[in-house]
Amino acid sequence: MDVHKSSVCLAAVSGGELLRERTLAYDHEAVERELRAWPGARVCYEAGPTGFGLHRHLIAAGSTAWWSLRGWCRVGLVIG
Repeated sequence: MDVHKSSVCLAAVSGGELLRERTLAYDHEAVERELRAWPGARVCYEAGPTGFGLHRHLIAAGSTAWWSLRGWCRVGLVIG
């Protein structure tokens, strides 16, 4: 995920191939709904001020093993 002040870009990649990409308005519930449509998805983002609220929302919604590091993402299983 690429989280910005007014939008969130989601991309699904497998084996180096882009499978799906979607840009949403910055809305916690909309992002959660979209992630639920991608069962078993693994999600990461680079930690920054615009992603912390979204991170807390997804954790409260049941996501697990969420990791984010500056410049590197450790992939974690999310809502699925």
